[in-house]
Amino acid sequence: MKYRGLVIDELGAMEPRKTKYYDTYKDAHDAAERLCRRTMGDRGTIDVAETPFGEMGQAKKKGGKNIMTLYELTGQESGIIVRENAVIVTNWLHSCPSGGLPLLSPWGDDLIEWPSEIVVKSEYYVGDIRDVLPGTIIPGDEGTIKAEGMDIVYDNNGDIPALWGYQVNTCMLGATINRDRAGNLIPTAGKVYELEDGTLIIVPDGWC
Repeated sequence: MKYRGLVIDELGAMEPRKTKYYDTYKDAHDAAERLCRRTMGDRGTIDVAETPFGEMGQAKKKGGKNIMTLYELTGQESGIIVRENAVIVTNWLHSCPSGGLPLLSPWGDDLIEWPSEIVVKSEYYVGDIRDVLPGTIIPGDEGTIKAEGMDIVYDNNGDIPALWGYQVNTCMLGATINRDRAGNLIPTAGKVYELEDGTLIIVPDGWC
């Protein structure tokens, strides 16, 4: 049995939010409390749903292929996709609701759903997801920053620079930088799924 926390808007104006799957009820409940504080505050209510392990990650048949959604695979709404040196940060529950992987659209300012078959070659956990990204973020000229060794194709909220402690989006939806009370940067851990074609699906801890 797996457990997933739910956050429901008492006013009904926001869509319910879900945590990833956990092995215990308590872990799922604690994760739902954290998600509620970040997204809905006092207007949110918390619940925990039980899911038989065998029902997780069931693929859908489309055109003879088994098309699994990234949400079904990871139990999480958002994360990072790496193809060679190209990096995409997205909420795949919205960008790929029917399965497959997101690709940058031909017009270059949004993502489109590409019905790729998701075949996992291996999966593992890392203490710092920067270790599996193809490059790094370094200071640029005149107080700017830039990516070195990787092409950040899509990252609306600045989540990749935030992993290195850089805040590039100061609006309400900007990425949160994890720091301890002394102000030191805390590495973000997470799970990594490596697909047969070499694509990496990175599921950072603490993301919704």
